[in-house]
Amino acid sequence: MKTLGISIDGVVRDWLEQFDKQYRKVYINNPNIVGMNKDMTVKEMTEEDFKELENKIHLKEKELISLPMSTYELNNHYKFEEEVALDGETVLTPKEAIENFLNKYAFQVFGQAEEFKGACDAVNRIQGYGLDNEVYKTVFISSINSAAIPATFHFLAKNASRIRDVKFINDDYEKWDYCDIMIDCVPETIQNVPKGKTIIKIEQPFNKWDNVEHTFKSIKEINPIFIEELFVGEKKS
Repeated sequence: MKTLGISIDGVVRDWLEQFDKQYRKVYINNPNIVGMNKDMTVKEMTEEDFKELENKIHLKEKELISLPMSTYELNNHYKFEEEVALDGETVLTPKEAIENFLNKYAFQVFGQAEEFKGACDAVNRIQGYGLDNEVYKTVFISSINSAAIPATFHFLAKNASRIRDVKFINDDYEKWDYCDIMIDCVPETIQNVPKGKTIIKIEQPFNKWDNVEHTFKSIKEINPIFIEELFVGEKKS
């Protein structure tokens, strides 16, 4: 039986929005941290204090964040400085610092992320149709670090996903090793479709220049019958 691959991230899970929230908490302002007086009582914020805080947040955002996400590279849009690793000697590059951040806050970014509205229900329907009609099987695929794997199962459970198969890979191009048709938003996957395989693109700001035949705004728009037609290569009457 042929296999339909569906990317979790950017198609079902809005992890970039959650990454943005966590980045702001760590590097710009954490609203859960309150000021304290010397007697350990909560410091009451004055109107002037609020204005000063708003100004600091605005300046920090301007310094550290460049949106919208016109590329899929986080370090093009969120500033990460070189930092010293836990061993006190190794210096992490900005790219390595991003990986360190995603490892440290894996649950906050991947586990607490919201789903795109109705995405898991749509995947459940797509999977059910493929199995009931013996046309295709469905697999979720995610290119995340190992720390995010348990967080991903938490995400799937809280959104009532009934997916039967989940694959975790290191690089996006590996997605094609596990499927014949892929629903994805990642440019690397879209731009490297093997011969004889098919990409279905979910639109995101960072892939708007990748022109493909089959493009949708969300997975909710994809009818399982359309997927069946791609697999069997003919229209149903």
